[in-house]
Amino acid sequence: MIKTNTGKQAGVLPNRNDGHSLSNVELTQLHTPVYDQLAAEYDARVETLMPVIKASIEMCLSFANSPDEGHGLRGLDIGCGAGGPAHVLAEKGYEVTGVDISEKMIEVCRRRTPEASFLVGDYLGS
Repeated sequence: MIKTNTGKQAGVLPNRNDGHSLSNVELTQLHTPVYDQLAAEYDARVETLMPVIKASIEMCLSFANSPDEGHGLRGLDIGCGAGGPAHVLAEKGYEVTGVDISEKMIEVCRRRTPEASFLVGDYLGS
């Protein structure tokens, strides 16, 4: 169990009134409106983070022995948020698909990287 600087517990799934953990469907219903509200903030910050995102993608591609140019290759960004990694891969020529539970985050992604495909969905299968 982790305590945050406010003293609250982090990393613990909330329970329903019956003491059981929330289902994937319930977690998605809980998280989606939060990420919808955060979309503008994520959008504003992703450009500042882009140098770090690019360096991270470069490092991952080097470990995977993947070519610098992704023409003909595909990338999948699960939980894509504001779409920083998807954008970097698309710039490199990858055919990218991003998935996120938040419609607002997907709108941000589509504006940033119109050549990629972005879907609203829950990758946990619910």
